[in-house]
Amino acid sequence: MKFLLIGALLALSLGAASAADAPLPTIRVATIPIDAGSEVYYAQKMGFFKNNGINVEITAMTNGAAVTAAVVGGAVDVGQSNAVSVAQAHEHGIPVVIIAGANRFLVQAGESGLIVNADSPIHTAQDLSGKTVAINGVRGIMEIGMRNWVDKNGGDSTALKFADIPFPAMTAALAEHRVDAAQLTIPELQAAIDSKQFRFLGDVYSAIAKDFLIGGWIATTPWVQAHPDLAAAYAKAIYETAKWANAHHAESAVILEEVTKVHMTRSDHRIPFAEKLTTSDLQPLIDICAKYGILKTAFPASEITLP
Repeated sequence: MKFLLIGALLALSLGAASAADAPLPTIRVATIPIDAGSEVYYAQKMGFFKNNGINVEITAMTNGAAVTAAVVGGAVDVGQSNAVSVAQAHEHGIPVVIIAGANRFLVQAGESGLIVNADSPIHTAQDLSGKTVAINGVRGIMEIGMRNWVDKNGGDSTALKFADIPFPAMTAALAEHRVDAAQLTIPELQAAIDSKQFRFLGDVYSAIAKDFLIGGWIATTPWVQAHPDLAAAYAKAIYETAKWANAHHAESAVILEEVTKVHMTRSDHRIPFAEKLTTSDLQPLIDICAKYGILKTAFPASEITLP
């Protein structure tokens, strides 16, 4: 009997050890290696994913449209994309939903903006008529944001030209006069301003609203239905990360610098992250998309978020 008891206890111990050593379920995630898409790097570094029982494999991509395509095509399970790309996919009947909020726009955060060369003759929105602006992804959030800002500040958005250029290559294109202006975000924006080679022209997104949700972590509806526990665990980890990142700019800057290879001072402006998903925060972008023909018509933001 003694040996049977020892054997039973040993079996239980081995079983518990085996369960503890079992690999965590993996979620394949795509993001853009900029401040707006950085939560996944913070969560991995700080252990938020592991604490919520998941492992994450990160793939870096160039823009929200590429991320959305990767999610839809099954190359990844979850991706960080702007709400415009998600709305466009929804309009085409593609079952993509936001499972957690990501980067927000707050006018006081100074997280993005339009720059020109320091000696540029461009000083107003009117001066951009016939000029070429570098953006990260045509027919997307940066294009509609730019058109809306120009129109609201006395310019003519129909006279704009756009060049699709990745964020890290924008300042070189501007310095070499291949474009006349560039719409950047943190950390590249701060680095450009600090260099004194470029001049800040305007906060483009402020013309949409003073506070709205720009991006979210997305997945296809079939994936969420097949993996509800993983989707919930991912969202929980992301919101824990958002709370940490919003309160720890200096610490997160170290991680972001490692990822982007762009030097950051610890006092740089930083992008705020959503600590919950509020559907109404998405509506301003959807409405602007419809106004500028990026979408055929506006629709309720609740159609692209989880209930």
